[in-house]
Amino acid sequence: MKTSASLLFSAILFASVACTGQNYNQGNYNNQGAQYAQSTSSGSDQVVMKTISNPQTGQVVAQMPLPSSWNINPNPGPQDAAATGPGGIEIRSFVGQSFTFSNDQYTNQMYRQSGQKVRQPVGIESAIKQDIIPEVQKIGLQFEKMYALPKLAQVDKAYSDQLYTYGQQQKSFQVAGAEFTGKDGKKELLIIHYYETYGMGMYFWGYTLQNLSAPQQSFESAKQTYIYALENIQHNPQAIAAYNAKESAQLSANDAAFQNRMRNNQANFEATQRSHVNSSNAINEAQMGIYRTQTESFNRSNQQITNGIREESTMYNSTNGETYQVEGQSNTYWMNANGEYIPTDNSLYNPNLDQNVNSTEWVEGDPR
Repeated sequence: MKTSASLLFSAILFASVACTGQNYNQGNYNNQGAQYAQSTSSGSDQVVMKTISNPQTGQVVAQMPLPSSWNINPNPGPQDAAATGPGGIEIRSFVGQSFTFSNDQYTNQMYRQSGQKVRQPVGIESAIKQDIIPEVQKIGLQFEKMYALPKLAQVDKAYSDQLYTYGQQQKSFQVAGAEFTGKDGKKELLIIHYYETYGMGMYFWGYTLQNLSAPQQSFESAKQTYIYALENIQHNPQAIAAYNAKESAQLSANDAAFQNRMRNNQANFEATQRSHVNSSNAINEAQMGIYRTQTESFNRSNQQITNGIREESTMYNSTNGETYQVEGQSNTYWMNANGEYIPTDNSLYNPNLDQNVNSTEWVEGDPR
């Protein structure tokens, strides 16, 4: 789900601005952060667990091992460092990019028309070359080297696996580090977290960024400290449980709303003495309900897209099992087996009781 990925990186709290890279080095970075943590813990700058809190709720979402001299900003602004260390060490945050993609071109068209970013997944190397390098070149940063960070990819996956999802989803994670030098001589580390989620015929993918900036003389130790902290981050189980409960409740509410709508339709059916719904149509109704419930859990924006494009509505006709695009966005659409429809905002109007049009059977369309 598009909502599962957002939570995955907001808890880390550190995310950043720009990056670079020419050739992706498949070699892995061998972090000596554990040895660094042991050496500093015996000195005056002890390694301690620093807490990360949600600035809106105040709830602790995670903790990570950092030197006591490093400070986490509890509520950083857009231009503020998310964390700082002695001698000019700074960590800044940036949201990154997210995209959707379907093999169905009509679905992609709907997403584009609603303002969504539609793009086929490209992998971490292409994302860096196509998106990040051009931005870095604009500000004059000089590329030094790149490397994979597989332990951080494992951390991202382990956290994602704890989050509530509905149905089967295929997830993959990649993390890479890029080092470069700024015009001021400061060294920069950019960590790129790349993710892909596939389910129900849709891809949701993107990346988030983390940037460590430090003077050249302290860059290596700061880099080891920061990567070690990210590799050993501990997420609050209570925060995860609260998120999962919220997602589960939302899915249940969506399902309950659908079932209630079906009961109301049945009551209207009996009141107006319409013919009974055959078993095949009942199966179609149930299948469409399951599909919509899953889609809402996976990506909440789907409902807005289908109901808002070109001032049209999508309606399901139970008399023939067909789905139609109808003009306008009226409260109710009455439909017959010929695909004809009557829009109305009058909740009391029933064409089956209207002598002008009741020569055919009308049923209330089900919005999609």
